[in-house]
Amino acid sequence: MPVPIDTIWHAYKCPAALLPYLAWAVSVDHWQASWPEHIKRSVIAKSLEVHEIKGTRQAVEKALAAIDIDTKIIEWFEMNPPGKRGTFKITANVTNRGINQEEHKNIQTIINAAKKCAQSL
Repeated sequence: MPVPIDTIWHAYKCPAALLPYLAWAVSVDHWQASWPEHIKRSVIAKSLEVHEIKGTRQAVEKALAAIDIDTKIIEWFEMNPPGKRGTFKITANVTNRGINQEEHKNIQTIINAAKKCAQSL
């Protein structure tokens, strides 16, 4: 079955069976085959944008938003009293669904891929 090239390269039009290949092509940092299709498409759609700003607070926020996690990030200098230099805290709003151990690991992996290498939670 032929598929037009512009469809293959579009996160929301690509056939579901080809999404893992599209994710690889656009350098998605973390991929879970078990994710629902809408999350897979969102992660692919946001990948290039996250890569452009990698190492910033916005990259972490966008990467987590792609998997439907609303976050609030507080960097060390915004803490009261100020935290240890180079650290940050993340509050994730998951009250509508909660998270299990696997999703917690996914969140950690996504944060580590998007944050500055010198930063720690």
